[in-house]
Amino acid sequence: MNWRKPPTLSCATQWLCALCFGILSAQGGDVIRGTVFKDTNANGRRDPGEAGMGGIAVTDGVTFARTSSEGSFVLELGVDPVLCAGGVPTVSVRFPSDHWPTTPWFVRCGSGEPACEVTFGLRAEPQPRSFVFVHGTDPHAPRAGEERLIRFREDLEALREIVRFCILTGDMADLADSHTQALARAEFTFFERQAAQLPVPWFGLPGNHDIAGVRAKKGWDTNSAEYGYGLYSRHVGPLRWSFDYADIHFAGVDYNRFVSNRWEWGVPESSARWLAEDLASVEPGRRIFLFVHHPAGSAALTNVLTRFPVTQIFFGHDHHDGGQLWAGVPGLSAASIAEVFDDKDRAPGYRLVHVTPSGIDTFYRATGEPHAVTVDYPRYKDTLVRGNTIRGAFFDPSHTIRRFALTYAGRAIECRLRPGPFWCRFEGTVEAGDVARGAYPLVVTLGDTAQSWRHQFSYRFARARAAASR
Repeated sequence: MNWRKPPTLSCATQWLCALCFGILSAQGGDVIRGTVFKDTNANGRRDPGEAGMGGIAVTDGVTFARTSSEGSFVLELGVDPVLCAGGVPTVSVRFPSDHWPTTPWFVRCGSGEPACEVTFGLRAEPQPRSFVFVHGTDPHAPRAGEERLIRFREDLEALREIVRFCILTGDMADLADSHTQALARAEFTFFERQAAQLPVPWFGLPGNHDIAGVRAKKGWDTNSAEYGYGLYSRHVGPLRWSFDYADIHFAGVDYNRFVSNRWEWGVPESSARWLAEDLASVEPGRRIFLFVHHPAGSAALTNVLTRFPVTQIFFGHDHHDGGQLWAGVPGLSAASIAEVFDDKDRAPGYRLVHVTPSGIDTFYRATGEPHAVTVDYPRYKDTLVRGNTIRGAFFDPSHTIRRFALTYAGRAIECRLRPGPFWCRFEGTVEAGDVARGAYPLVVTLGDTAQSWRHQFSYRFARARAAASR
């Protein structure tokens, strides 16, 4: 994919965004003017003969504008309470299906330039209705060592022919909300440096630890432009965005409310209003994937979920690999790139999502494991009994695995294998009726023509016969 990282702007916009790195921030009522054009040669600039694109939405995360038939737009910046301290407003393009940006898809803006000119280029790109994206979350850079985020980047490099893009759902910095200003700045700087090297396009959203300094007891100048969303908006990007890919509408929202002069967890009302306006324009029948640091704690978000047919929510925050319903909508967490909490059968990693015309198939992959194994049942809190079915999958995108074996409590388990395009699922029934109650290893052994990989887990066993397989 042709991808360029922000920003590449007109001279006026470069001057405007330079102001953003000082103490100024955009004010409601400032006007942003711009153009969306069809970049037929995909060179990132508008050449003679390249037409404007009409009907394309652009947004500042508060309001929307649509381009005229000639591709021009005028957007009056809205007022967003969560950008009251330090945050830099952004303007982004909501690019349609079968198109992809050739210029930056967002620009940072500041006050003092009422006639700023912004140009977004899009190229035509046929998009398959079956594709893979990565959902990662909670990198907490550089928690548990800088190598955690570096290994994630290296995994994406190895997957660049498979993965179309990556979405990160918050807590980019470790604990910027409570660390000193110098340390928070260093965390965001490290994240930005690594993110700039990601080999696939990526989109980010803020988590509760990304609002800099708001819970720090000392070491902060609260009048600094880095305070609040200042560091996040300068080093990462927009708080809210949306785009279409294939037959899916992707939308991402922020997670921190600023109410009565204090910060709280939960999607803010300004974000929920923006999301409702965004989803209201999605064509009927298009699936909707929503991304947020965490869906809990917001009545405003719950109201949106009950009004619009959101298909799937992807989130983080809890550092667990698992799923649950949110206002009747299925949700999936992707644990953490940095550190997993309590999940004793999971290592830090990320979720691969295979989108098909009929649904999704996902695989939680431990970072750095060439043939990672994920056991879906049992999980670390489950107790097996005779008759239960062990279910899992191993990562094998090149289809090189030739040997597979599963044992539990030292007994071989005959398995049914269901190869897929990127991972292979396995199922086997527990028949260890003569094994005493206790905890026993579950071992998965994989091999190709040259080497083997051994993955070991531990699960409890009870001798009682199961009424039915789970």
